[in-house]
Amino acid sequence: MTHSPSNAADPAAGRYDVFPSRSCGRPLIGLTLCSMAIVADNIELQTHRTVTALRLANVEKFDDGGGYRCDLSVRSGAFAYDGPFFFDDVFVVNAIAAIREMVAGRPGEAVLKGQWEDDAIRFEMNRLGHVRVSGLMLENGGSTQSLKFEFLTDQTVFGALLRDLAALHGA
Repeated sequence: MTHSPSNAADPAAGRYDVFPSRSCGRPLIGLTLCSMAIVADNIELQTHRTVTALRLANVEKFDDGGGYRCDLSVRSGAFAYDGPFFFDDVFVVNAIAAIREMVAGRPGEAVLKGQWEDDAIRFEMNRLGHVRVSGLMLENGGSTQSLKFEFLTDQTVFGALLRDLAALHGA
């Protein structure tokens, strides 16, 4: 994970933040009304398979420190999602604690989500070290779209994820 300053509204950098931010309000003509610092470029789960992927890119921390917004990319077999994902810091803290337990070999579950959101990413490990990564992404509007995904991996993916989530929380 690397840290870099935000170029959220810098046309010269070629980056426009077109997703609304909970702490800044709605975007105005493709630009956010305030900038949030990018605190992580990429948090990627190493799944050991090319047909499964999970990446949180351009992770921005809300000005009040209570949560994050990122560009989420998920691939699970033939299904994929690329879009915004919002999650709260309290879930990051709980996920860090749960993943530490799972790294130690104890079954458990870690969840990243927003307090009042249906969108969620879950990491569940059984007593054999098998990890089920699952989630639900919803897009509401004129027509509701949803993607429910699930894929399997193992506990060896948790080392880098734990490091990156801890760094994110400390940013």
